Amino acid sequence: MTKIATHDADRLARRLDGLARRRWSISDGFASLSLGIGEEEITLYARPAAADALLETITAAGAALEDARAEVATLEKRVATLEREVASAHEEARTRAARGGGAERGAAPAGRKHGASLEDLPAALIAPFQPNARTLAAAKEDPLIALAVQATKAMQDDASEVERARLLAMAYAASTGDLTRFWAARTQRSAKKLASS
Repeated sequence: MTKIATHDADRLARRLDGLARRRWSISDGFASLSLGIGEEEITLYARPAAADALLETITAAGAALEDARAEVATLEKRVATLEREVASAHEEARTRAARGGGAERGAAPAGRKHGASLEDLPAALIAPFQPNARTLAAAKEDPLIALAVQATKAMQDDASEVERARLLAMAYAASTGDLTRFWAARTQRSAKKLASS
């Protein structure tokens, strides 16, 4: 987390305070405007209207800087809070993992790192998809239906490696938006050709 150094923040506050200390003098149609104090004091000579406009700009800039400084302080507090929450969440996850993690009802066994296997899923989620003639005809033109039909073929117990490779090739081509490769993968009959496509 990046913080404004205390020294820089104090210096900014002093400069803003210094801008508040202004001295005007007008002679021969020119305004003399002194801003700041000590070594940081500057004196400007300009026509009164120009000096006024400059002073308004400087005042607005000072106010914007002060607002930004307050916003940074607020954001620093928020980031610190979020960092504590993340650390706490990580610690809770480590504690659960150390305790075995699977003690809660319905939790996955401790040795399993990724979601549920097919055996753990309800039957409704893995009910067989039986494509009919209309679906098979639609699969020739609709990539989503073609992918569903291919997934059905590849998930069968007696599915060949070519069917499984075809599913992977089609899914990859679909994920990259390459419909030419998608349709080519769907019609390939050789695993070697599928691997090279």
